[in-house]
Amino acid sequence: MRDDSREAGVATTEITEERYAIDRRDLSDQIYQVMKREILSGRLVPGDRLSLEEFAQRFGVSVTPVRDALRLLAADGLVELLSRRGAFVTRPSWEDIEEVYQAREILECAAVDAVIQEGPSAIRELRDQVERMAATNVGESHSDYPTYIRLDQRLHQFVVDCMGNRKLSEMYADLRGHTLVARALYSASDQRASTTLVEHRDIVSALERGDADAARDSVRVHLRNARAEILEQISAELAAEASGREEK
Repeated sequence: MRDDSREAGVATTEITEERYAIDRRDLSDQIYQVMKREILSGRLVPGDRLSLEEFAQRFGVSVTPVRDALRLLAADGLVELLSRRGAFVTRPSWEDIEEVYQAREILECAAVDAVIQEGPSAIRELRDQVERMAATNVGESHSDYPTYIRLDQRLHQFVVDCMGNRKLSEMYADLRGHTLVARALYSASDQRASTTLVEHRDIVSALERGDADAARDSVRVHLRNARAEILEQISAELAAEASGREEK
């Protein structure tokens, strides 16, 4: 069972530290950034309730910028706003993950030929992005997981953007929030860092060779492994919750 008081203490400490750096000219956006980091770092976990009053007190502001920040998080898919119940960190279902990763696989595989046609400049951009991600690796984890996630998203979005189709790019970007909150399910000690790095490098190497079939195969391997890891985590959490209910 999670120690809510301990986690609340950690979150309070982190937010209090951020509080003094907030620029009063744009409270909503900066509170949004802090809360987003809290979700992606795992300090706020799927299903946690986000109290307007509690966060307003922690930031030393009125509830208005906190409410605006929650709306931005909801637009990212990181938060659910439920009528008469409040705001909660999104808890993705098994079906959500299956559908999101299936859609990602279709779009990214479709983009492979476009990346190859873009030529060396596109490949260099992808290679540089992968190496920036590699710099965050510490064993099977990352020194700065939110930064790693941001770089990872940028890499995959770049692949789809190479198609030059605004509608498809927007469609892919819409999947971002679902993927973000799913990634937050990873434990801090097991983020597949070394395996994921190999998978990313395999994709870029195949693109660099101009081998579209190998690149698509590498994309599928990477996305299916990521999906399997997340589904395993969801299954473990559901089993733990069921066990807890039985004990009661």
